Amino acid sequence: MRYEFVVPGEPVAKQRPKARMIRSGGRMTVSMRTPKKTLEYEGRVADACADVPRFEPGPVRVAIITVFERPKRLMRKKDPEGRILKVTRPDIDNVVKSILDGMREVWSDDSVVCDVRAEKYYAAKDEEPMAIVTVESMCEPS
Repeated sequence: MRYEFVVPGEPVAKQRPKARMIRSGGRMTVSMRTPKKTLEYEGRVADACADVPRFEPGPVRVAIITVFERPKRLMRKKDPEGRILKVTRPDIDNVVKSILDGMREVWSDDSVVCDVRAEKYYAAKDEEPMAIVTVESMCEPS
């Protein structure tokens, strides 16, 4: 079983949770929350993979191609028309984490993912930013 879907828009790296102290009846407790930007992106991923069936039990292979907006400095005539490898932030592992966490409807826990391949590019001159995700079962068909 193999499925592919596209998450439109600029890929977003998983941000660290934010902590805040809350005083309640003389006690101090810590409240953790996921940043809004990360939650919104995970929601976009969930919407994009809504038609993908559940992959359980694993193992699952995931391939992710992230395409970021091309900066103006790479839009000259002499620059290549196609995609260009991106070697700047965000780190690819943090982008992968936000995509896998956004796929919460595809599996109960992303620990079923046993093989990941990820690539990071600037968009071609005529291309919009996006993430292309392929999910494939690693189980032998019966």
